[in-house]
Amino acid sequence: MSLIDFVRGAVAERGPDSVVLAVGGLGLRILTSTATIEQVPEPGAVAHLHTYLVVREEALTLYGFGTVEERGLFAQLLTVTGVGPRVALGALSAMPVAQLAAAIQAGDIKALVRIPGIGRKTAQQMVLDLKGKLEFAPVEERAASAGVPAPTSGQFDDAATALRELGFTPAEVAAAIAALPRDQGLTDEQALRAALQAIGAPR
Repeated sequence: MSLIDFVRGAVAERGPDSVVLAVGGLGLRILTSTATIEQVPEPGAVAHLHTYLVVREEALTLYGFGTVEERGLFAQLLTVTGVGPRVALGALSAMPVAQLAAAIQAGDIKALVRIPGIGRKTAQQMVLDLKGKLEFAPVEERAASAGVPAPTSGQFDDAATALRELGFTPAEVAAAIAALPRDQGLTDEQALRAALQAIGAPR
């Protein structure tokens, strides 16, 4: 657990990979992922970030995240041999949390080596160190806790097949299908469009 669990303050400055929050007369510079910086409001507004403090002999560096899940995955990535804060933050900037976790769980080396700064050796080490250990609830558990019906057997199979035929990796397909709403009666075409949107691909 990080010494500083969260920081809440007025946004004094917002850059491409960091934000400065005014807290108690101090300006705290917090390094963030791309996903988080996109959620930070304009200067003058109040922001709340879940934080992780990295202590080094030469510096104290504060990292901030929009969700506790993103911070949790960051912390777990730091346990991987050869992965430091810069690489971990880069991985979270390159992939959504669910997609990155799914790639690791599936052992999808092809997807992981697409991340800037991660070669095949590091990708293999990530899978070796974290596969089966990531603290993310299965889709069924998340759905149940949110009061949403879990996917039925065969639900969205056609959309998943179409995504695989389009060349997406197993991890990308799994993350996109997991993000689909289960209680809206989506047609196969609507499910495919929504899945493509979740991946970020042109529809």
